[in-house]
Amino acid sequence: VIGLIVYGFYYSYKKANYMLNTGLLMLTVIIIGYSSYAMVLIRANANPSINMSEPKNLINLVSYLDREQYGDRPLLYGQYFTAGVTDVDFENGDTKYYQGDKKYEVIGHKPIVTYDPAQETIFPRIYDGDDKSHVQFYKDYLSLKDGETPTFGDNMAFFFKYQLGWMYWRYFLWNFAGRQNDIQGQGNHEEGNWISGVSFIDNALLGDQDSLPANLKNNPAKNKFFFLPLILGIIGLVYQFKRKERDGWIVMMLFFFTGVAIVLYLNQTPLQPRERDYAYAGSVYAFTFWIGLGVLAVWDWISKRVKGVAGAALAVVLCLLAPVIMGQQGWDDHDRSNRYTARDFGKDYLESCAPNAILFTQGDNDTYPLWYAQEVEGIRPDVRIVNLSLLGVDWYIDGLKRAVNESAAVPMTLSSDKYRGSTRDILRYYQNPNIPQDQYYNIKDVMDFISSDDPKKQTTAYGDMASYLPAKNIYIPVDKKYCIENGI
Repeated sequence: VIGLIVYGFYYSYKKANYMLNTGLLMLTVIIIGYSSYAMVLIRANANPSINMSEPKNLINLVSYLDREQYGDRPLLYGQYFTAGVTDVDFENGDTKYYQGDKKYEVIGHKPIVTYDPAQETIFPRIYDGDDKSHVQFYKDYLSLKDGETPTFGDNMAFFFKYQLGWMYWRYFLWNFAGRQNDIQGQGNHEEGNWISGVSFIDNALLGDQDSLPANLKNNPAKNKFFFLPLILGIIGLVYQFKRKERDGWIVMMLFFFTGVAIVLYLNQTPLQPRERDYAYAGSVYAFTFWIGLGVLAVWDWISKRVKGVAGAALAVVLCLLAPVIMGQQGWDDHDRSNRYTARDFGKDYLESCAPNAILFTQGDNDTYPLWYAQEVEGIRPDVRIVNLSLLGVDWYIDGLKRAVNESAAVPMTLSSDKYRGSTRDILRYYQNPNIPQDQYYNIKDVMDFISSDDPKKQTTAYGDMASYLPAKNIYIPVDKKYCIENGI
């Protein structure tokens, strides 16, 4: 590939082929950008203790880049949250593979879910009917009654008011108008809004800001920029489009594709676990280009009216107001020195465990401080962390089977082929008439039953042949004497 590109540059230069040369430059930059993912493959194959999605090969790398573990969301056409499922096709979806000993092998197909066509729409934005909290939020936000079917107008209202207004423009204005506080909000007037410091505007939008309780009024993250950075950026935008419209559209494309386009693509559900402002950092950077050009525009305007050094000094003073007030207002909430709460939580959890313990966690926020404490500061490497949110994913189970740091491998009953891909994703309880339900069964025998591929130990009660849980009453055999002697 490198040889072909080098020859292509030589040929394009020799023939003065501008289009070919430009195309090769674009291709080269794209390849350089994507080459950074080689690090992901190399690192994953080193089997580090934290190996998210385990992208050791191209199949896993594509899954990692597609964020497959986070599920799909409709973009151009799909269901409303009230739509019922009419069919699930497990046979004709995209083929799923894994890397076997000698070749990539098929492990199943991605299911195709079909919804009631009467409750589908173009550009679906209110689509998640699986999460009850999301369903209730949609209803409350759009003032829908129980059993009421949303309209396309409701769909677009959610897009403009929530996905764009609350989950993008609010974040944008945090940076260039001001911020109320750093408390995550879901649309109320007291938490996480943008403010400006211009009282009549803030009070009209959010109520009397002087009447807030002390903990909100004195929140260190309360920043008032008085729209100065925003105004300077808008001046720069107009100035660039007037002076060099083509360059203006280039910056506008960067601004759009790192901001609004991401909103369109993510199609976020409500009640996110944390504020998502970091997802749109690119559009913030793009807007700062216009702030820089705004300085030039102000100087250009003043220099025509106030000549010489005096004009330049006046322009500097006026334009410095924006960064100075941003620094003064924003320093305290951006200064992370002496903030060790997350690290200390992780350290304290680990130190509270018995030697060689297994510590179960739930989700990213609970787990990452523990990983940091272990991997960076070397705190309690004998403790094994098991994240329950990942425990249903094959690559994570495989990782638990390996010894890490000073902790032993987690003993697992099932072999990898028993849970690979979507195999045994769901194990329903089925009241088998041939098994007495009033007696207790050894957990080892139950696991052997569940893991068996013998058709006699599977059921068609739920459609296709599937493994199932044969009993609810289960016991774990233990050495009673050992437990008593060790105070367990």
